[in-house]
Amino acid sequence: MTYLRYIILPFLLLLSFASCTQEEAGTDVAGEVRLTLDIPGAILSKSVAAETGESTITNVYLLFYPQEATDSDKPAFFCSQTGLSAEGSWSKTFKTTEMPQLEPYVTYDVYALASLPSGVSAPTEGTTKATLLALQENLTDQNTASWAISFSGQSTYTTGTLGELKIDLKRTVARVDITIDNQTSMSMQNITLTLAKEPSSVFYLKDKTDSPLEKSNREVSPDADGHFRFYLYEHTADSHPVWIYLRGTTSAGEGTFHLIELRPEGSSEIKRNYIYKMKLTLREGDVTISTSQAIDWSASVETNPSLGPLTPQPSANTYILAPGGQSIIIPVNRLSQVRSEFGSKAVVPMEDNEKLEASLIWTDVKGSISGLGLAVDASIADIHLSGIGPNAYLQVTSGTQPGNSLVAVLGSMGQAEWSWQIWVTDYDPEVTNVTVDKSTGGSLTFMDRNLGALANSGETNVVGNYYQWGRSIPLPTRNTEKTGLVPVYDENGEAVKIKSLKLNNIRETIEMPWMYANNLSIYYENRNLWDDAKKTVFDPCPAGWRIPTKEEWITMPPMYPVSANGEVIGQTIGENTNLYVPRTYRIKAEEDQSVSFDEYENLAFSWSTTKDKDKEGNAESHCEYNKNQCILTEPITCGIPVRCIKE
Repeated sequence: MTYLRYIILPFLLLLSFASCTQEEAGTDVAGEVRLTLDIPGAILSKSVAAETGESTITNVYLLFYPQEATDSDKPAFFCSQTGLSAEGSWSKTFKTTEMPQLEPYVTYDVYALASLPSGVSAPTEGTTKATLLALQENLTDQNTASWAISFSGQSTYTTGTLGELKIDLKRTVARVDITIDNQTSMSMQNITLTLAKEPSSVFYLKDKTDSPLEKSNREVSPDADGHFRFYLYEHTADSHPVWIYLRGTTSAGEGTFHLIELRPEGSSEIKRNYIYKMKLTLREGDVTISTSQAIDWSASVETNPSLGPLTPQPSANTYILAPGGQSIIIPVNRLSQVRSEFGSKAVVPMEDNEKLEASLIWTDVKGSISGLGLAVDASIADIHLSGIGPNAYLQVTSGTQPGNSLVAVLGSMGQAEWSWQIWVTDYDPEVTNVTVDKSTGGSLTFMDRNLGALANSGETNVVGNYYQWGRSIPLPTRNTEKTGLVPVYDENGEAVKIKSLKLNNIRETIEMPWMYANNLSIYYENRNLWDDAKKTVFDPCPAGWRIPTKEEWITMPPMYPVSANGEVIGQTIGENTNLYVPRTYRIKAEEDQSVSFDEYENLAFSWSTTKDKDKEGNAESHCEYNKNQCILTEPITCGIPVRCIKE
């Protein structure tokens, strides 16, 4: 394989090009062309962070060959610059008079190389096209005096075309990130990873050393969080897989050893400019290996999340973000408010100096290119914590795709301290809503869609998320077959299973937000999680909005069925307001710990805050039947959508 057939797409970097002057004679078209080399960085993700040096340009080589050039032809134009140390991108404005060898109105293939290691025979003005294309083979002979990733890229340029020429670079290496889930008696400090039986092409960036690069048995050092990272040149699918030795010592002083083959997606192939993620789950005498889909390093954007000038949001359980990189910061002191409203039995206090971690519990949209649940091309691009304990703030940045996600702050023991629904949508309920006159006088202002819905009419994306009565967190919406929940994913793009489980108290519903609580006992002790008199800390609606009471629902005008293909798909409230309420179904628990849907005729359900006064463990839900408002008593464990009204 040749070096330039794997062109790389990295970051943007500007600099002057002092060594590229030529004789002033030139084409018959005077003007300027700005040439830019871009190096896109790491996926914007908590799980795939950028590393210093992964996008450093130390030298640049540009070669222009006519498109009809043969393997033995030399470049028509050549430039080079060395001694650089720049992150991001490189650019230079060329006058056409500085490129006298280029014929007018001729199209050229333009090749760019960057950050070539010392010791490698760099291209010159006498380099043939065949030699240039074979340069990758020389780069695999890693020179130990150089610790920089090299890049390559290709584009075309037609003389007489003025403006800007951009070349996307790609890295000549792949990156491997390994995390360890240690469920053994070993201390993480005693675990080592060693690359074994590897050729000298193994490329290290983090582990800087002056010693010669050994052909095998090279130990990889973990970072401060215990993660391991190394870089490899590509391996073909039929090559020997990369071998990793994992060694450790138990608390009893006994040694343990595992030999692991790096086979992402079941193959030994390692492609340059890709990121490979590997998780090793250690158990006594056993190790489980899981790998996620390889990430194209080019389809990524680097960022360094910071609080910046953002103003903290008011406390709520759902936040609305527009797609495309909008950021907010959320105060994490929700537990203090829970203790204030419901007493110390509801939750364990968050310690003042407790080290917290931001976590994506699930998302219903993962990246179409990255395959990640936490990435620029997903619904959530990044989550980031600043501070410790109850004074910390959680920053959330939206991705490019609309959708719903559940993010959490984890405590020192890995338990969720609190979770928030992030509703990524262009919908703004403060701008678009529906005011309905009540039969008893006055009016109510409704959101024009269910909480979490991405549309307000038709049959697709209209149901929104499901909620158990009294809980602040959502369950995913239903799938298109109406047989279960839509698939949801973690930050790595791997499936998250929503299970039903007996949860014993309010604290467990907070600490395990991915669980459907299938028992009622947690409500016997405290049944005011939602309240008719006020919006509580468990109300899932955004700030300024709340769940209606039973009395508010039954004062609405009659509802009228909406049909499609002869099937009732929802109702509208009133003949004039046309507030659409879709047919929703209800979630119920199954014996195998899964959840499914109960059709229950053609009803469009929405929760109210009102408890059933006569039957413990039940609450009132709003529905419609034969153009009449109806209230059904439902077990509080049912999953039913929510329609918020303005406070």
